[in-house]
Amino acid sequence: MSEKRYIFALLILGVFSLLASVSCQTYDEENLPGDYSAPDGDNDAYEDSDGDSEQSEQVQEEFPPGPYGLAIGDVMESWQLSDCEGNTVALKDYYPDAKAVLINSSAGWCTFCRRETPKLQEWYEEYSGDGLVILQALFENNAGKPADSLFCRSWREEYGLTYPVLVDPEKIFSDYYLVPGETAGTPLSVILDSEMVISLKHEGDISNSILERIVEILEQK
Repeated sequence: MSEKRYIFALLILGVFSLLASVSCQTYDEENLPGDYSAPDGDNDAYEDSDGDSEQSEQVQEEFPPGPYGLAIGDVMESWQLSDCEGNTVALKDYYPDAKAVLINSSAGWCTFCRRETPKLQEWYEEYSGDGLVILQALFENNAGKPADSLFCRSWREEYGLTYPVLVDPEKIFSDYYLVPGETAGTPLSVILDSEMVISLKHEGDISNSILERIVEILEQK
């Protein structure tokens, strides 16, 4: 009789041990940290996330390496300016999505600049869907003082512009004029192709040759 009780006690002890083990395992799984990933399928998703970050960094480094220069046929080096709200805008932001880029260097005192700005807006509305990017950089206000964000916003609102308008108080595009450093020929228009290569430079009032070159670039495959 005592032997049967002994065996029964062992069985009861085994059942309790098994239940305790299952309970501990459930508790551990429920209390894992939120960023824990299982060693199999879930870990693959984590690795993919790292891969996406690496891909993003690679895209940012894909801007054409040059040679950089100021002449037609040279790659324009990426630059940084601020928009009307003070946000940083860089040329590399538009690569490789842009098929053609028109950079227009203007000033508030410039009659030609004011006359051609509505035309730039028309071009943007017509061709932005085809890959045209227009960036207008204001370097001086109406009084010939360095442009600021306030003047930038007033200019944008005056002409109802939807393309990016930038502030260029340091005149970073002055070296692209026919006489480097001299902005007397304002406005300056510079056209870049999809590889950020300078395709055309034009000073003074806007001309049909600018639009013709833009369309030609957009039609290239």
